[in-house]
Amino acid sequence: MKRYYIVTLLLIVIISCGPKQRVIQKVQAGEVPAKLAILPSINLTNDVLGGFVIRNLVHHQFSLDSKNYSVQDVAYTDELLISRGITDGVLLSALSNLELCQLLGVDGLVFIDVYEMGMKTLPFYHSRYVDFQVRLFNFNRLVWQKPINIANRVMYIDGAIDAVNAISSGDYTKALTDAGVSVGIQTAVKLGIATLMEHELKPEFLMGVEELFRDFPYGNINNQNYILKFNEKLNLLNQQKEAKADLFLEDENFEVEEVLVDINESGITVW
Repeated sequence: MKRYYIVTLLLIVIISCGPKQRVIQKVQAGEVPAKLAILPSINLTNDVLGGFVIRNLVHHQFSLDSKNYSVQDVAYTDELLISRGITDGVLLSALSNLELCQLLGVDGLVFIDVYEMGMKTLPFYHSRYVDFQVRLFNFNRLVWQKPINIANRVMYIDGAIDAVNAISSGDYTKALTDAGVSVGIQTAVKLGIATLMEHELKPEFLMGVEELFRDFPYGNINNQNYILKFNEKLNLLNQQKEAKADLFLEDENFEVEEVLVDINESGITVW
């Protein structure tokens, strides 16, 4: 009985993690935009491909359900950004939000911040995780954002119990064999997924995008009164750009506040 208690305790320690905390910009009251540009991911991980995949999946989801937005093609967005020397998401800070809107001809900016992604393979345990957030701006105003934290886990309990029993009886060779088989199975799953899909974490990306779109706000593309205001603002920015003046909108002058929030985890655990 004690052995089973040890196994259970170890597994609880491995999979238990409270909500992450993060300081984020506080959402400002305002209308949602009408025309979106999905910007290159601001990828803070070492996985270069992952940022591209998440962005493309978000864009693809908008092609299936526009959510009442006009969504700019990402290739055209990239073409305009490259013309200003922006070849990666981390370079977006070189331009203000108003400069981005003027350059891209949109009122809505979708930022994708990728904080963490990867896999952890231990004896009797395999986890796959992705942590990112999406921010929606209307010109300079942050009108909506959502943190996404997906963690999928596979637990090989029978192997863990066999190993504990072997260690208790002094059979260390068998314990190592049990652990090795567990890692081998998990590695095969990992490689199989990587072979069949564009990215080995694509299932977690898809879960994250599904969660994102569950409450992504509907846009204003069919609101004619709003479209008139949008065009007026964009024309003003274009005039300021031609005059080589600083870009400025009167109703965009507000104080940016920050808030500490809990980032709750979702996903599945298979025992």
